[in-house]
Amino acid sequence: MEGGGTVICNNQTLTNLYGSYWGGSTDATRAIWNIGGNNLVPAFIDSCNTFVDITAIDKDSWDNYPKGTDIIVEWVGNTENAYKLYAELEYAGNTYDDSKFLTKKLDPRTLSCTFKAADVKEMYGSDEYPGVTLSIYAYYVDSSNQDSKKYYFINLTLLTHAIYIR
Repeated sequence: MEGGGTVICNNQTLTNLYGSYWGGSTDATRAIWNIGGNNLVPAFIDSCNTFVDITAIDKDSWDNYPKGTDIIVEWVGNTENAYKLYAELEYAGNTYDDSKFLTKKLDPRTLSCTFKAADVKEMYGSDEYPGVTLSIYAYYVDSSNQDSKKYYFINLTLLTHAIYIR
């Protein structure tokens, strides 16, 4: 699949993998997209200054959790402009490629999430001292019309943190 030529975001060249561009900037306040263009996509520049404003995971959300209790996580910010918002727990397992996930699709205005104890227990099984990784994914989608075609830009805000279950 062809992409749009060289794509640069905030002066960093992105890698084209099968028509999707990966990489990016750590500047969460703006995105200036410079599309190099090719025979299918025109060259253009698009600026998006809208991101989902999640700034931190509440410190109480990543204390040690007693086994058999719900995991309640909270984050700080404003998620009202999120196109999609997800909270996810990942248990890496004890062997390679043994990861398990609990993923919740949330209302964009949400600032907390509860993972039920039974669901979490099913993830880690008999592991005596399990740890899981919490990830909050918030997407904002921008678009630009160029030569009668619409091009989409996805701005991702991602926060992660370890949670220990004891």
